[in-house]
Amino acid sequence: MTMASKPRVSGLFLTLTLSFCLTVSLGKVHEINQGSIDKFLRGKLFVLTFVDSPTCTRCRILFPFYLAASQVFPNDPEIFFTRTHDKSLIQKWGITELPALVYHRMDIKSFEIMNVDVTVDDIVEEIARILYGNFGGLTRTYTVHADEQIYDEVIMTPKQSVLLLLYKKDDYEAVRVFENVAKAFRKDDAILLATLDVEKHQKLRDKKFLSRDTPVVIWLDAEDKNSPKRFGGVLSEESLSIFINERTGLHRSYDGALLEEAGRVEEADKIIENNIEKIIEATPENLKEVADQLRSLQGQLTVYETSMIDYYLFVLTNIAQAGNTDIVRELIYNVEATLYGGEDTKTKAEESLKRQKNVYLFFRQAERDFKDEQKKKEKAEKKAKEQKMKEVVLEQPAKHTHIHTEL
Repeated sequence: MTMASKPRVSGLFLTLTLSFCLTVSLGKVHEINQGSIDKFLRGKLFVLTFVDSPTCTRCRILFPFYLAASQVFPNDPEIFFTRTHDKSLIQKWGITELPALVYHRMDIKSFEIMNVDVTVDDIVEEIARILYGNFGGLTRTYTVHADEQIYDEVIMTPKQSVLLLLYKKDDYEAVRVFENVAKAFRKDDAILLATLDVEKHQKLRDKKFLSRDTPVVIWLDAEDKNSPKRFGGVLSEESLSIFINERTGLHRSYDGALLEEAGRVEEADKIIENNIEKIIEATPENLKEVADQLRSLQGQLTVYETSMIDYYLFVLTNIAQAGNTDIVRELIYNVEATLYGGEDTKTKAEESLKRQKNVYLFFRQAERDFKDEQKKKEKAEKKAKEQKMKEVVLEQPAKHTHIHTEL
């Protein structure tokens, strides 16, 4: 039993269900459609469905995390994970935005929308809330276990980089380290960490990779999945985190915390610093010039970094509307009010707000640095001018007053 405080079903039903579930694989996601859903739902306590479309890139990016959430309930006799592309079901459920999560409970005939982000933690905790359960004893894995069935769809997902660990059963320390890194980056869509047991899936390893060593970490870049590269560093939480940050620009520490650079793009920072005087002047012409420079970067950046440019453009738009840079303080205040004001903010939205705040703070710091530098220059110029005046006075000959007195 995976539930702690709520009665489930009869012993007979549990036995029958268990005998069925033992035939499915770890983390199994069943495909359902309009013709099969009623039969599939029959007799099951809880069924969660990932609703998507084959043409939805966002769905392709998020599905691996849904798959990872299903791995938390290996062969569970009462909790099932499914997926559908069926347009008739999408229309029946009134879904207008994909992907979506829909769940059915045995004691409730109608479906309900699960309004959480597609992350392992959010899905598991929401199932626990719905079923009044305690899943504290379950092991949450944040890596996706790759096999022949899911490899092409999940590992080769476009617009998402993948770090893949090839391992054998004796490589438990490498698996532990890799799982810790996956946990640190569990809230990021831009990177997926996956594992491949080469003893169980030797044919897949031999087909896809030349290396026969283990443990081996393979990097598959979002923009070039067909050219895998071997990670050559030390297999540790710190070195893997640094590697991911360098390749993606995500900027997380190995314990999962966002660094102050998170949300920022180095090339964009340079543009802001080089044009900060124009930004402070806040004329439409100047701001448009800076915005055009930022947009010109988009073809040179990673998928994730390209999306971050929108934060910089948002600041410039607000400065243009306000006519001054004081508005940046208000932007920071609004973000902090949302983050720390007790509002119920979704996981991904909270992460985005933290990254936005880092960009806003960078604008403020760039302005302060510029003004401080201006003050130093003015002070230095004033001092130089005063020094020059002193030198002029010293160089002038002394004036004598001659008084002639006639006796």
